Amino acid sequence: MKKHTIILLGVIFGFILVGCFACKTTQLDPKNPTGSLIVRLTRTPCYGRCPTYEITIYDDGLLLYDGKQNVEKQGKYFRKLEKSEVQNLKTAFANANFFQLANTFPETEKVPTDLPSCIVYFKDKDKGEEKTITDHRWRTPEVLSFIEKSIDSLAAPKLLHFYDK
Repeated sequence: MKKHTIILLGVIFGFILVGCFACKTTQLDPKNPTGSLIVRLTRTPCYGRCPTYEITIYDDGLLLYDGKQNVEKQGKYFRKLEKSEVQNLKTAFANANFFQLANTFPETEKVPTDLPSCIVYFKDKDKGEEKTITDHRWRTPEVLSFIEKSIDSLAAPKLLHFYDK
């Protein structure tokens, strides 16, 4: 009977060990990102109560959020994106022909000085291209607005962990 108990305990212990290693995931360190930067969205202040924050996304799925002012979550937060979320975001940039868009919107018109801006950076590692577009939130093309909303949707309200830099 002791022999069966020892074997049973050994089997249980083996399953526990296998389970621990099988479920092990790569820990993301928001203070020291190891992935390559692929997306950054920065919303700038205005003369009013415009939300001011920055979202940074790395190719390993690390999303960093830095809420500065007039936002529900102030401070630094992070979460792990699913591979499908990162891929869907890359696809959205490709579908928007991001690299063919102008660098600034509107291109020629003057905009009211009190409007906030939304600055979007994207790097396509596969093609070796990167680009930054400054959207002054005046006559924004629908495809750029869709990109901005897509990035925002990955952060709110799914931010899980607060960290201090």
